[in-house]
Amino acid sequence: MDHRAKSILAVDGCGGLLVGAAVLLLPDLFHALYEIPRALLVVMGATNLTYGVYSSTLAVSAFKRETVPRRWVTLLCVANLSWTAVCAVLLVYLAGTITALGAAHLALEGLYVATLAVLEYRFVRPSARP
Repeated sequence: MDHRAKSILAVDGCGGLLVGAAVLLLPDLFHALYEIPRALLVVMGATNLTYGVYSSTLAVSAFKRETVPRRWVTLLCVANLSWTAVCAVLLVYLAGTITALGAAHLALEGLYVATLAVLEYRFVRPSARP
């Protein structure tokens, strides 16, 4: 796997781990900033953390020069696109109660993971083993 593909996986994994840990460690702060219900924030944080562990596992395998199965990368792309849809649904569902900062966070997170899905499909998936 080339350096670009490994870097994309590393950025993806670190992003999920950092956002997930931050939201789970500081749910009251994010609730105050975003006006998103605490229970929903905990679910979002746990989802990000779980996803971050999965994508980081792929990154570690790639950096260890182990081949990453293509179906695992495909699953990563599908997960990113699914989270993009979740962000969009939450933006609609929370409209009127969420703060502008919370809406910006959800919109940017959706764009971020959609971009990762495209990059992983284009640059990581081709170098994964069938």
